[in-house]
Amino acid sequence: MKKNTMIIALIISVVMLSACADKNISEDSSSDSAVSSDNSSANSTETAEQFSEPSNADTSDAGLPTAEPSTETGPYGISATGLDGIEVAEEELSDIYAENSGAGYELVYAVGNGFTYLAEPTGICLNSRDNADIFNADELTFEGAPQNAPSEYKRYDIGDTICGLTLTDASTNFYYGGVDNCRAELEGSVTMTGYVTIAPEDEYGIDEGDVFFVPCPGSDLLPVVNFRYEGVGLVNPLYVAMSGDGFARMNEYSGDITLGNIHRTDLDLSGVPADYSYSVKATVTVDRVNLSCNGFSCYTVCNMTDFELI
Repeated sequence: MKKNTMIIALIISVVMLSACADKNISEDSSSDSAVSSDNSSANSTETAEQFSEPSNADTSDAGLPTAEPSTETGPYGISATGLDGIEVAEEELSDIYAENSGAGYELVYAVGNGFTYLAEPTGICLNSRDNADIFNADELTFEGAPQNAPSEYKRYDIGDTICGLTLTDASTNFYYGGVDNCRAELEGSVTMTGYVTIAPEDEYGIDEGDVFFVPCPGSDLLPVVNFRYEGVGLVNPLYVAMSGDGFARMNEYSGDITLGNIHRTDLDLSGVPADYSYSVKATVTVDRVNLSCNGFSCYTVCNMTDFELI
């Protein structure tokens, strides 16, 4: 009986040891599985990050042609030449139109904003009243006066000063590399002496009541832009302009300077006849000077702030 009891106890111990062994194996297996799963997840994340990073490898094909820069937005490699003979780089130009000539681009049209070309007056300012001794009425010439004024143009940027005036707005148009048009607005005050008249009626480009002024010798105090291209190069042409009663004048402003209109001023100009006679002399003070020239005609327009008959 005692022997049988020991045998039964031994069998139970063996069964229990076997069960414990199976449990440990199962837990170890679960633990290994969990570690394997964590490692797999980490490996997957690292791989995804590797694929999400941009590749630094050179994927270009040396055999493919290089894209040409756009002719609409890319640089043309062109320049323009100012009235001073100095080239203006493409970076200073806008509204560029250029033609592909095969060997490169040729500038056809462009605008330079914020700068223009002006000249100091040379002092050539004559009229048939103050200079009657050298005026030839038959040939309409002033003895000894040149055909062209030897003006030297310089580039002026907004903020620069000339003749005591400050440039406040400016632009220059270029055509086939050369200057086609200059425009300038200047602020400041200038007082001049000369002859005044008023337009009696509307004409082409002239309104009834427009006031015109011809400076006396020594009173040509405004900047000049009056260029023209001729066979000898760039010149400021001088010619004799005549009024209806025979008053002649020669200066770098193409004869007349416009001082506004009697209907748009509070100044008393009642003593000035409206007949183009330039029969009265006055001292005028002006500001807001506007200059322009397109190579064929030039305009000098001012705002008159003071007026006094002499």
